[in-house]
Amino acid sequence: MSEPRPIFIVGSPRSGTSILTWSIGQHPHIVAVEETAWIGPIAHAVAVAHSRGASRGDRSELSAAGITRDALIAAFGRTIDQVTIGSRARLHDHSATDEAVTTSPGDEHRGPPLDPHPQTRWVDGTPENSFYVYELSLLFPRASFIHLVRDPHAVARSLVYFHTIGGANYTADSAYREWLRNVRECNQAERALGSGRVLRVRYEDLVDRRDESIRRILEFLDEPPCADCVSLLDKRINSSVIPADADPANASPEIAHEAEELAVVVLNPGLTYEPDAGELARLEERFEERSFGSGLTREQRSILRQAVPRDATVLVASGGDGTLLQLEGRTGRHFPPIAAGVTGGPTATSDHELVLALERQRVTGAQFLFVPAGPGDELVSHKDFVQYVASHYRCIAGQDGVADVWSLSNGSNAQASEPLAEGDRSEHESRGAAMPINRGANRETDEMPADPEQVGDPHQPGWPPGHFYSPSPLISEIRRHEEQIFAIPTEIAGIDLNTTGQLELFDQLKLYYSDLPFDFEKKDGLSYYFNNRFFSYADAITLYALIRHLRPKRIIEVGSGFSSCVTLDTNRLFFDNTIECTFIEPYPDVLLSLVPEAQQKQLKLIRSKVQHVDQALFAELEAGDILFVDSTHIAKIGSDVNRLIFDVLPTLATGVHVHFHDVFYPFEYPKSWVYEGRAWSEAYLLRAFLQFNPQFEIAFFLDYLERFYTARFEAEMPLCLKNTGASIWLRKRSASR
Repeated sequence: MSEPRPIFIVGSPRSGTSILTWSIGQHPHIVAVEETAWIGPIAHAVAVAHSRGASRGDRSELSAAGITRDALIAAFGRTIDQVTIGSRARLHDHSATDEAVTTSPGDEHRGPPLDPHPQTRWVDGTPENSFYVYELSLLFPRASFIHLVRDPHAVARSLVYFHTIGGANYTADSAYREWLRNVRECNQAERALGSGRVLRVRYEDLVDRRDESIRRILEFLDEPPCADCVSLLDKRINSSVIPADADPANASPEIAHEAEELAVVVLNPGLTYEPDAGELARLEERFEERSFGSGLTREQRSILRQAVPRDATVLVASGGDGTLLQLEGRTGRHFPPIAAGVTGGPTATSDHELVLALERQRVTGAQFLFVPAGPGDELVSHKDFVQYVASHYRCIAGQDGVADVWSLSNGSNAQASEPLAEGDRSEHESRGAAMPINRGANRETDEMPADPEQVGDPHQPGWPPGHFYSPSPLISEIRRHEEQIFAIPTEIAGIDLNTTGQLELFDQLKLYYSDLPFDFEKKDGLSYYFNNRFFSYADAITLYALIRHLRPKRIIEVGSGFSSCVTLDTNRLFFDNTIECTFIEPYPDVLLSLVPEAQQKQLKLIRSKVQHVDQALFAELEAGDILFVDSTHIAKIGSDVNRLIFDVLPTLATGVHVHFHDVFYPFEYPKSWVYEGRAWSEAYLLRAFLQFNPQFEIAFFLDYLERFYTARFEAEMPLCLKNTGASIWLRKRSASR
């Protein structure tokens, strides 16, 4: 059986999707169908069914049979195709015998009779399918998509008068928003799937160059020419009644301008896209969110699958949301428990009640505590309960701002096993600390998957946070001394801030600001864009300008992601890819999702921890070259931070520039980061390295300059203040002895 090859005409309403659908439907191999709104959502229902049918691994029917989610969705697509093609004969029979059935303006243009040519394909022109292109591509892996795009002002005029033929009422602003919503979706789908799968056709070309446009469309569909497809374009179907002087002039200038900016992109006939893995991943992520509703996110389900067996019983900090208990075969229980008949959320309110509830659940079979960001924030606010969990049990998996998983089995962090009693706060604070549930991290390594060698390691140290042997602080103690700890001095003992030199470099870097190629959202031909939480405005602008200023021969980056895209784009745009760029990254998923596949083949990527990279690589760096470091930020035995500061920095050649990320002035982490559980230590080691060290100078300390010289940024590089970043740049000043 051949795979179905349906055709979907997508785009904004009032863009000509109806007339193009019925025109294509005149082809002897293609039948036009009425607009549908039911096909795309089926993919979500099948995805949910598959997650249930595969939740127990090899003990589940679908998993045991090797049936993947996409294979199951495609099987439903084949059934839809058979039903659609099979119903064609019935529709033609009705139209021939019962005039009352012909209620659609397109019925008279449904296409040629059944014989002599078999119609094995169908075309659907539902505008709502603009929001389901990815879903339809899963249902029909060989489907073709045609994005019919029309000038936004013409669409807005038509939508404003749509009510004249029984359509919805649109204001001028809502008309422009409708165009923007649909066209953005279609444009994202084209970027993700590529122009070989999504053909963009301008409405104006369909009107002014009909023969050429239909020929192009049929070639895209791999169908022979058909004159009937062209002749039907003379017809008018579902056209709004628009006065000659109509103009949606009352639209807000901002939204009209926004539409005009997007129109410049999508109405460019020479613009085509190769399939983009990053865009495709974003569509997949949204597909899962749509499929599983307000339950766990894709990242949260990934952490759960990694750490928790499928037959386990899991306590979920759900906030009373029952959708969070859909754990793909695992047994989920609300935590805190919800009393029978109560719908307003958990009933335990005090720390003491929470501890008792946890222990009752544990002795009745609960094996894990799952704390997702968002719904779990209320639970984390109970500091004494959090300290109890941190001192008795072990966090076995987690990701900043996503979720943490705690094992409730024996083998706890502390020897005591009695629940926290009322009045035990002072004693407990001496041995416990806040549960390290991290929120809102701002570094690229947040996306780094857990090292499989670390997950479930029974030999992890058991000193609770706050213990004098633990590197993790006791938050309550930090709060008591926060004025002293987080004070901002104007100078740092033993460190030359080189303010004059920094400001001189600022005056050099600002010269490149006007040529800045990046935008808030991703632009065609560029991998980097500012709208990310890892390496945004000030960090990116500084890196771009320094590369332009230094003109390095080599750049070595430890860690990768959005910063790598700044380097790659700058190298290509301003240096014709003459800079030799090396990326050391054991987990390059973020980088590879951002860089087009064609460029990935040219990447010099070392998939290893920097601890295991030959020292000789760094000896290749010369004066003016860059060592860019965005590390794990943790100084500990065998860590990347120790390797770089102890072994690599002292051996660098004179004149090499070194970058470290997430270093704030005065080498202290933000209060909010500390209070959310981050116990990073890189900045402290770097401060010690720089004290009384004449061999390195501070070339550019972003947070320092933005604190004390804000006016310069406002006047010369204002975008830096949209996200102030946390980069520090050092320069090797003399050779090591």
